[in-house]
Amino acid sequence: AQDQLKNMHPADLADIMSDLDQFERISILQSLPADTMAKTIAELNPSLREQLLGKLKDETVAKVLEKLAPDAATDIVEELPKRRMHHLLNIMKAKEAGEIRELLQFKKDTAGSIMNTKFVALQGTITVSEALNELRKKGEQAEHIYYLYIVNEEDVLKGAISLRDIIFADSSASLASLIKRKPVYARLKENIKSVVGKFTKYNLIVIPVIGKTKKLEGVITVDDVLPLLQKPKA
Repeated sequence: AQDQLKNMHPADLADIMSDLDQFERISILQSLPADTMAKTIAELNPSLREQLLGKLKDETVAKVLEKLAPDAATDIVEELPKRRMHHLLNIMKAKEAGEIRELLQFKKDTAGSIMNTKFVALQGTITVSEALNELRKKGEQAEHIYYLYIVNEEDVLKGAISLRDIIFADSSASLASLIKRKPVYARLKENIKSVVGKFTKYNLIVIPVIGKTKKLEGVITVDDVLPLLQKPKA
């Protein structure tokens, strides 16, 4: 039974846990690998998650947050009492805590508040062959890789190339030569409703987020806005 649970999708585990008592929920969580445990907690409805996190030690919750993408971890942190939130950030690894603190600066309902700061960006001067080598090295840094973002020396967004285009391109071609059009993007302080509108209008699966100087700051995937896309119209 334990092996079956470990192989289940976190969303399915979250559904099962909603029908169990608190003791059973804690027992299941503690039996899961760290990554699966973290993703399962992220999939729980907020009220159930609040109950469970209240029963877990701060050290355990800190490890959970470290395993999640920064945007997902930030969503959970914001649900916690301020005192516990600050304590958890203080005992987390500096890198992961810093990413969460960065996202907490943005107002809710803005692109910056839901973006993921883990993405892969490369300069347009390198070749396809060099880019593939970089992807092998950096690929694990990003939660999802749908597009490779092209930036200049100041990290200003210049374009986006699909993985399909890279795979079928000449290995000696520069990344800049593969850019077909300017990418649709969101700004850090842009309202989430506006971002959702861009997802639907352009049929996107991911959208880059830029700052004042057009520096690439993060990405938003369709998963991040899915609940808003599914809301019935009044």
